[in-house]
Amino acid sequence: MIKRDDLKKKYTAAAKLRIKKVDEIRELLAIPHDPRDKQAVEFIARWLETGLIPVAAELKTKAERLLREWQSIHMACIEIQYQLDRLGKNATRAPPLSHRRL
Repeated sequence: MIKRDDLKKKYTAAAKLRIKKVDEIRELLAIPHDPRDKQAVEFIARWLETGLIPVAAELKTKAERLLREWQSIHMACIEIQYQLDRLGKNATRAPPLSHRRL
């Protein structure tokens, strides 16, 4: 069984990488810096929704690669969070009757 601490470490590492990708996208597309990166994240969400990016042709391939990388990392974060949530629920749930001491 995967331990909660291991999952938390994985999540922290993935979240840091996701932030790095947001910074790279923001920098590539000249999105002004926002400490919360709200503008960049909103742009990424619209980009994922529409598939359209207003970017110069010579930067399009790199921008699309960064988007795929960000999306992959983001999905990994969601999966790790799901596993953490399940661990939390299982920890609070009583074991089945067959495993309880009577």
